[in-house]
Amino acid sequence: MLKKGLNFAERQIMFTGIIQDQGEIISIETIEAGFMLRIQSNLAEKNFSKGNSIAVNGVCLTVETFDSEIFSCTAVHETLDKTNISNLTVGDFVNLEAPLTMETPIAGHFVSGHVDFTSEVLEAGSNFKIKIPEEFLRFFPAKSSITINGVSLTVVEANNEFLRVALIPETLSVTNLGKLKPGSLVNVEIDLLARYIDSL
Repeated sequence: MLKKGLNFAERQIMFTGIIQDQGEIISIETIEAGFMLRIQSNLAEKNFSKGNSIAVNGVCLTVETFDSEIFSCTAVHETLDKTNISNLTVGDFVNLEAPLTMETPIAGHFVSGHVDFTSEVLEAGSNFKIKIPEEFLRFFPAKSSITINGVSLTVVEANNEFLRVALIPETLSVTNLGKLKPGSLVNVEIDLLARYIDSL
């Protein structure tokens, strides 16, 4: 039973896969829990509050401290094991998105911020290709949704050799997908609807 006054964000944090900023990694501190990240961002301070969530390269993390330019969050060992957060270095840029609110236009698709697997970039640029493990191919028919590094995209083609999406110049310029090269590791999240249908 839901407690009285429970709001949408408390029930389930959601994102849309529309990147709001590229944040720069200012520092990475190894702590007992994992990595403490400090990220410089142009996101409006209104998007932050202590304990609220933020999607970093498509990974749902918790804001711990913040000011007008820099916020910090911890990536625990489980996150480091299953995402590309463990590969980040100082100076890298990450895709950022604040949580969906009732006033946020859903211009992408529903994204949970829970990464399903990481994948290697095979071809970068507008004709963007990544490897997809065979066991996940059924989730990505042509024209289905996929989240790569937190970016909501549409599958153009998927087979045993690669999955391809077409990146427009806007996406290449406002997300870190435009900075990636073959061999880069990206976070991939399966479309929630595809996952739920498959489970039925």
